[in-house]
Amino acid sequence: MQLRELLWSRKRGFLLYLFGSLLTIASSITGHLVVALMVGQVTREEGLFTVFVVAGLLTLGSPMLQVISRFLRTAYMRDTLYDIRRLAFKKVLGQSYQRFASQSHSTYISRLVNDINLFEKDFFVSFLNVIVTSGIYIVVWGSFF
Repeated sequence: MQLRELLWSRKRGFLLYLFGSLLTIASSITGHLVVALMVGQVTREEGLFTVFVVAGLLTLGSPMLQVISRFLRTAYMRDTLYDIRRLAFKKVLGQSYQRFASQSHSTYISRLVNDINLFEKDFFVSFLNVIVTSGIYIVVWGSFF
């Protein structure tokens, strides 16, 4: 099974993962917006109260977006890792006894535990970074036009 097939095997979960990643983009953009509002309004005293109210709301809303985003992404990651583990076990159990005995048992343990944990740590973090960075790039360039 290819990675693309594995990711799209749960289409609803994948779309929720993308939506959760987009919420991370919104959270990042609101932080930059708060700083921009403060810099723009500090010179004018009449809008200072409004800036503090808006900044407070955005500052409180940003962690909530992060929490919601994390919940949306975690379910998909858990289900995908479950599928990977299931495929790995199926591959090991599908071998003949002679082939299984030809390699050390630590090799199988490494493949079933360590390699999947590395996939969890490296792939999903990198995938999230690609989505967030691309989304911020699109939002910033889209705001110019």
